Amino acid sequence: MINTNDQQATINYTHSILHKKSERYLIDEEIKEFINSQIHLSPAEIFGQLELRNPNITQKQIHYWWTKLMKKKYERNQNQLISTHLLLNENNYNIIFMDLNGDVKYIGFITPLFQKLINNNEILVDATCKYHLKYFISSIYI
Repeated sequence: MINTNDQQATINYTHSILHKKSERYLIDEEIKEFINSQIHLSPAEIFGQLELRNPNITQKQIHYWWTKLMKKKYERNQNQLISTHLLLNENNYNIIFMDLNGDVKYIGFITPLFQKLINNNEILVDATCKYHLKYFISSIYI
């Protein structure tokens, strides 16, 4: 209600959320340092190690900071292919083919895993991430 004579406004506000508002607990620097020291583990594994001593943290918080710290560690450029190229060069991986400018952009490289697989006749690759393929079977001929 606005009273122009007294130059006052009265506001009545009702918040009608049907669920209990979750409480927010900040992740302190000690927990961030722990996450960073265990960055090689999955967020769920890190959460499992932290939840008993920190009952107010959530898996989502751990996943958020794990992702943020992982990105800081490995991202070299906002463009994922350029970032990959820079990271591969830093680690002296053998880039065997690449086109970062064409209509279809790609990068192919060899890692130390290749040396472990070189004597296999067949490799099974699970290609289900964001695709509708179940399996792709490929043979390596050297």
